[in-house]
Amino acid sequence: MTNVYFYPDAYSEKDDLFEVTGKPKYAHYIEVDEIEKFLIDYLCVLNKFPVYLTLTTYNDYEEIEALLIKLKQEYLVETLSDIVYSSTEDGGILKYHIPIIKVKITNVKALESIISSTFWLAESNCKYILSTSDNVSYKTEKGKDWRGKDVEYSTIFIDMTKETTTMGITHDAHGLYLFSNLEEYSSIVNLEDQLKNYKIVTKE
Repeated sequence: MTNVYFYPDAYSEKDDLFEVTGKPKYAHYIEVDEIEKFLIDYLCVLNKFPVYLTLTTYNDYEEIEALLIKLKQEYLVETLSDIVYSSTEDGGILKYHIPIIKVKITNVKALESIISSTFWLAESNCKYILSTSDNVSYKTEKGKDWRGKDVEYSTIFIDMTKETTTMGITHDAHGLYLFSNLEEYSSIVNLEDQLKNYKIVTKE
């Protein structure tokens, strides 16, 4: 039986990967060794569709698009203001704006395939947010880089003024924040009832 470490009322209004607007009624932090498997298990047991996935990726996201088309899932690709520089095979430098993909997942099969195929991005510190509503957006702002040069950057927002539940993966996919305004998330009972193969361990 896998342990799930549950930190009740752990709230972060601003994480390096996203910012929360509208204080959620419940905000818990969860750590589990196999977080990818946990997400699939939990969302499949919950069986509430659609599930909305927002993730950032690298410039070569053709395989993700091909998978979404194959699974017949509605998606949107946009670009953030943030610029990334990466080395090419011939020793050159590639400059591109960070792509952001929003997917509307409509069934269990698609959910399992998409998370299994894309979760490595969360482990690489890309943004990775799952929600029961379309409540994730981004805003372009101006600031200074480490050289004092004017730059534009994008902030990802999770809107918790809505009646929704949202899970945001943290750095290196070591854990996730579970934000919700639904009473069923006021305690760990809901998780315990639905995840029979997991042992919930409450932490202070």
